[in-house]
Amino acid sequence: AAGATGTLEWIYITPPPNPISFNFSLAYPANVSGVQPLTSSTLTRDTTGSPGVTTPGPGVTLSVPTNTAVWGGGTGNWTDTTGWTGGVVPANSGSTTYAARIAAGTVTNNAPVTVNDLLLIGGTINNLSSLTIAGSGSSWEAGALSGIGQLILAPGAFLTATTSASHDFSQQQLTNQGQFIWNGAGNLRSGEGGSFVNAPNANFIDSASSGTTIPVRITATGFTGTFTFTNSGLYQKSGAGETRIEIPFTNTPTGTIAVNTGNLHFDSPLTMQGGVINVASGATTQLDL
Repeated sequence: AAGATGTLEWIYITPPPNPISFNFSLAYPANVSGVQPLTSSTLTRDTTGSPGVTTPGPGVTLSVPTNTAVWGGGTGNWTDTTGWTGGVVPANSGSTTYAARIAAGTVTNNAPVTVNDLLLIGGTINNLSSLTIAGSGSSWEAGALSGIGQLILAPGAFLTATTSASHDFSQQQLTNQGQFIWNGAGNLRSGEGGSFVNAPNANFIDSASSGTTIPVRITATGFTGTFTFTNSGLYQKSGAGETRIEIPFTNTPTGTIAVNTGNLHFDSPLTMQGGVINVASGATTQLDL
């Protein structure tokens, strides 16, 4: 199911020999199941009739980082080897790829850097340059982004924003060229010139839901200045309840807004430069004019 969360298990042919399980989020028409041998980063769906699999879907490509670097929790620069466990700075280079895990402290990025996965559990990334995510296993549970830089999801990359914590990215331009999955109850917040750009062929999967009558929000509340959203790809609402967009939202000629369930409430100007809005039976779209 779109935005479904489950457990995927694979077995490395090279050490470590034991199966590794992890939680993941995907937006495909069928579930992934079963134990699959991995000799590369390509995993195909189970098509043996396992529960939940009704029609074979396309193959799932998972980009597995070769190293994980953990920020020690202090304050310092991304390039400071003493700030990362093991003294290795996470920055993809050739076949050597990294997952960067940050749970506390503040790390400042002053130069372009690419990692396979970003695991933002807490703390702050003061991003003054470009930070690119290239892989399929990134998650944003808590913590914040700040600074005048740009967080980029490369084509094929996944980032899941989950939990009930607010996801703040003041001043940042968050550019999605892959898949951004919002499935927690926490609001997306920015300001001071911040923006979310959903590029052509990118997917923004809005499966967020508070589980109550209180809406989840894309908002500038708590910040000064502006926060804008530009959609040139697919904005898909699939979460129950109401999503309230409280900032200027522009849909370009290549943009599609698909409201599959719940209510998508534009509480601020919606500018349709082109594109389409599709509302499924039982779902609603509310425009405050």
